[in-house]
Amino acid sequence: MCKIGMARKVNVKKVVVGMLLLAAIFVFAPAFTLTVNAVEPIPESNLTWEFNENTGVLTIQGVGSMPNFYGLYSQPWLAHRDSITSAVITNGVTTIGTGAFSNNNITSVTLLLRHSPHTSMHNRQTCN
Repeated sequence: MCKIGMARKVNVKKVVVGMLLLAAIFVFAPAFTLTVNAVEPIPESNLTWEFNENTGVLTIQGVGSMPNFYGLYSQPWLAHRDSITSAVITNGVTTIGTGAFSNNNITSVTLLLRHSPHTSMHNRQTCN
């Protein structure tokens, strides 16, 4: 009878330890999530955009001109607009379209552009 009682204690301990490990996974898992960011095309251009959910950075890259976004909700990154805090425009982007950063929470735009007489920015009133 003692052996049966001991076996039950060991099993209870294993169950408790297992439950604690499972609880720890649920508590700490969000801190270790890896977000895979998809690179999406910007219509009517040779540019792409990528949003990093962990940092709030919208990156626009490629070669050529960005189209204008005249409609209030026409930016391709619209679904992320409340989470975007900054934007990075990489070398090769020759223009930033009108309305590209309208109606969002962007506080800074970083231009990683080489000096070019063809680089222009049509959106100065919305960049801080």
